Amino acid sequence: MQTALRDVSVPLADPPYPEDVSSNGYKFEIDVPRIMQSRTWVLSPPDLRPWLLMLWTMSWMQRPCGSLPDDDELIAATIGMQPTVFAAHKSYLLSGWRRCKDGRLYHRVITDIIIGMLHKRVQLTQRQRKFRKTHGPTNPPQPIESNHVTRDKRLLTRGNRKQEQEQEQEQEQGGKPSVASLRSTTDSKGVVDVGSSTAKQTSITKTRNSAPSATALVARAFGDAFFQRYGTDFPTSAKSNGQFRALVARIGKDDAPHVAAFYVKHNARWYVERGHSPGCLLIDAEKLRTEWATGREMTSTKALQIDRTQTRASAFDRFLDPEGDR
Repeated sequence: MQTALRDVSVPLADPPYPEDVSSNGYKFEIDVPRIMQSRTWVLSPPDLRPWLLMLWTMSWMQRPCGSLPDDDELIAATIGMQPTVFAAHKSYLLSGWRRCKDGRLYHRVITDIIIGMLHKRVQLTQRQRKFRKTHGPTNPPQPIESNHVTRDKRLLTRGNRKQEQEQEQEQEQGGKPSVASLRSTTDSKGVVDVGSSTAKQTSITKTRNSAPSATALVARAFGDAFFQRYGTDFPTSAKSNGQFRALVARIGKDDAPHVAAFYVKHNARWYVERGHSPGCLLIDAEKLRTEWATGREMTSTKALQIDRTQTRASAFDRFLDPEGDR
């Protein structure tokens, strides 16, 4: 087979990172201004530019991530191009790619992206260790077996939500039992069992100290997703913690961490323009939970497409049944 790049006069460099590096769920983000100002993009014929994007994207899915095999036929088959066409435009398509000692091709720009991704992983691991050290070992929220929430689960969530709010109110009052808890400990003769209420409060306090609260889990999920997207920590505040607490009250503690992480990954224009502020998350809490549960992300572009499709369908129906409007 014909090899892609091979120049014996130039000593081969070591691979920029280990051979077991993979994207592992990280998205390939294209720096559009950098690409359009690059020499490769400017000098390439317009009909080859989509193939350049395809080549860079497919390299992200290789192992190691961001590399290509040193084989023309295999590269052409990977991007879906005819080998003869690839051979004719090889100088454009493989511009900037260099062969390393492991026998694979690497591009400097994509290598920089991979190294940046690895740094983010290390920082994320350190943040998670710091969280566990502060709050103790926790079990992360497990995904539900189905994306569709059953009616029984919704009813159960509504029934438990009031009790959870009462418990949090008791803890915010500094250990003083609320009126609701006193009512729950009143016997049939109207005598309040203070010992029972105190024992209940002590049990709640121990539970609270042994594991992070629902609000802390939401803040953790939001912060991790925020760091993965923006590469920096989210500046938490009393306002944001209050918004996370309100989110738990609206959609439940089981779904809130998942919805918070889903929201930060959402590419709707309104969310992106506001830097995925927790305020937008709280405003569209029910909408985002529905999208997360159904796996259907709704953006303004998709909504416009649906609206146009419905408009055409309505016009077609009126054309088939002109008497229907009378």
